[in-house]
Amino acid sequence: MTQPLQVLIVEDNEPDALLMVRQLRHGGFDPVVNRVETAAAVTAALAAQEWDVILSDYRLPQFTGLDVLQLVQASGQDLPFILISGAIGEELAVTVMKAGAHDFLLKDNLTRLATVVTRALGDANDRRQRRVAEAALRASEQRLAIAVSGARLGMFDWNITTGAAVGTEQLFQLIGLRTTTTTTTTTTTTTLSQQHQYSQWAERVHPEDLPRLETELRRCQAEHVPFEAEYRVIWDDGSVHWLAGRGVFQFDAPDQSQHLFGIVLDITSTKQAAEQIKAALAEKEVLLKEIHHRVKNNLQVISSLVSLQADSLGDDRLRAVFSDVRDRVRTMALVHEKLYQTGDLARLNLADYAASLMQYLWHAHRTTAGTVRLTMAVAPVIVPVETAVNCGLILNELASNALKHGFRDGRAGEVTVGAHHDSATGLVSLRVRDNGSGLPVGLDWRHAPSLGLRLVQMLAKQLHGTVEVGAGPGAEFQITFPLP
Repeated sequence: MTQPLQVLIVEDNEPDALLMVRQLRHGGFDPVVNRVETAAAVTAALAAQEWDVILSDYRLPQFTGLDVLQLVQASGQDLPFILISGAIGEELAVTVMKAGAHDFLLKDNLTRLATVVTRALGDANDRRQRRVAEAALRASEQRLAIAVSGARLGMFDWNITTGAAVGTEQLFQLIGLRTTTTTTTTTTTTTLSQQHQYSQWAERVHPEDLPRLETELRRCQAEHVPFEAEYRVIWDDGSVHWLAGRGVFQFDAPDQSQHLFGIVLDITSTKQAAEQIKAALAEKEVLLKEIHHRVKNNLQVISSLVSLQADSLGDDRLRAVFSDVRDRVRTMALVHEKLYQTGDLARLNLADYAASLMQYLWHAHRTTAGTVRLTMAVAPVIVPVETAVNCGLILNELASNALKHGFRDGRAGEVTVGAHHDSATGLVSLRVRDNGSGLPVGLDWRHAPSLGLRLVQMLAKQLHGTVEVGAGPGAEFQITFPLP
């Protein structure tokens, strides 16, 4: 199968041109030929269409092959140019090749023409692909330069052996050194054009940070790992700036690093924002602690007022009602007290909270509780504030009921308070069990008239949980709910 070929022949001798065409056909080409003889015709042909190859005689009536070559070069086209002549000296051949001709051939050796053209076409294709690759590389470098400039990245290459370093203009700006050039175009953004010494960089680093940085550099170099660090630099005007440095070592031989290549990024604004957030959070924490402290104090005042009012009542039934209200208020106050004490303003350790709550109840009901042993089996489950309040009120109601109704007439016994978290299901189980007299026979606890049991069911519903009652002996309640 023949290869199409657009050929521009610059030749005043038509038989010689026909001989060239015949040799090309013998070599496997299908040439489409335009033969011209003058400079004007050459210029017009170059402007009229694209050519695959130019074959030119050296000696023409009005000009030479060198003149033709100059016309081709002036057109800006990179075309294979092959000089063909009847007789040309070695010195002239060298001159023509230096001028830009891709090959030359004597007319008495035209049998090689197809081979020479094939080689010239291959070389032209290589040059074309190289230009495309170089253009793509330049575009990639330009995009990288724009990205690096936009990100304000500085780049460096530090020779560890000599201490000499080169960096970009942006690097010098970041560490506060004066650049040796004043170019502002993005093309120099990734160019390591600024020469300096390691000591110049070290002098800029904050004295408190330099020992840490040098220790980290030695460690990363010894362990063959990338270097990463954040540090401060001090500019000539005394201003302090935060930088983040990243780099990789180049090892010429095992354990012999020669260079550290890396980048530097200004993180001053990020550090300042972090400090502002930290300060705001600290201020918020102080405020929340103060709120919890005041809420706890106010609830304690209410609890004390209720207790005083209860003491002034002659009706035992009303006094018991007021005592229940006091215990419920104290249960909620204890949540805020624990939050204030622990410093975690959003969550509570259920075990710690339950232990304190039971200690308070056993003291408040010491007349009855003196003969009742308390057993705690509460896992250290961390729960949100809202969950802790509900759990506390539930435990308060169930434990108080056990003390008031399970051990009448001073009888001895035991109350067990437990909590367990199943990590597989995410469910928490609260349990209060006693070995007292148990629930009254025939009691429908789900519809009991007492406020305490109604509260337990309402609070369990708020937790999206369920309430179950054991068969006895004694009374046993279990509330199961998902942990938020």
